Amino acid sequence: MSKVDFQKIGWLAPWFFSLSGLESELRRELSPAHALFQVKALAIARRKDDDDVLFLLPEHQPPLAVVHLTWHREVKADWPFTTFYASIEDFIEQRMKPDHYTHAAGK
Repeated sequence: MSKVDFQKIGWLAPWFFSLSGLESELRRELSPAHALFQVKALAIARRKDDDDVLFLLPEHQPPLAVVHLTWHREVKADWPFTTFYASIEDFIEQRMKPDHYTHAAGK
């Protein structure tokens, strides 16, 4: 992934740029069977209305993931629920824009 200035992306509500420090919470929640276990992850954005966080995975392909944090240690490989994105453009089109339209419609 080429160098992206995540702060300058035109974030659409309910998503917002946030270097939230939620990396430690992600590590705490992951079981050894999870796809992100021991993967370097940096929180770069989150939703203001739920527990979804966008993480940059600088040493992983795909390089972005939205993780729905659960706020407790998980034991199943599929929790916390995670969706991967191939690029910031992929995230914007497949996740941020649809979330924005749903949020704006009050659904």
